Amino acid sequence: MSLRPLCPTRWTARTASLSSVAVNYSRLLQTLHSISVECKDDAGAKSSGLRRRLQSFETFFGVRLALQVFETAEECSKVLQTMSITAADAKKSALLTAHLLEGLREKFYNFYSKCVEEALSLGIDEPCVGRARKVSICYDSGSSAHNPNTAKQKLKHMYFKFVDTAVSCIR
Repeated sequence: MSLRPLCPTRWTARTASLSSVAVNYSRLLQTLHSISVECKDDAGAKSSGLRRRLQSFETFFGVRLALQVFETAEECSKVLQTMSITAADAKKSALLTAHLLEGLREKFYNFYSKCVEEALSLGIDEPCVGRARKVSICYDSGSSAHNPNTAKQKLKHMYFKFVDTAVSCIR
């Protein structure tokens, strides 16, 4: 198993890190389980908590989603870093990337189905809604909170928010 560290400054360099986590997901779960069983110290407790987090469908879905968005953004980043790029070409590349990311909005159901199928094969927990959380008073704007009825609605909201944020940052 080979995991790559996250780059603290270059977000698009995180694609390789996310890819190595996605490829080694089941081995990572097994390794964390072994550490939590064998070590009864702080390392065992931390690995148990991390394994629980990785065992959740929401985390698995988030890794897959981030990988999909960052792969697209990384291609744009590579183009923007070439020595001979013009301002017009840079703008064209950014707009194309934003357009490709906007296209992901139409692919949610296919993406979700693939994630569910792969998660089941890896033994990851099924998607769940979780409990409704009250918004802290310092963040409450007076509008009603988004409380989805199904796990699919919750993840769809997360998916669209992530994609829309990436698009707005690029534009």
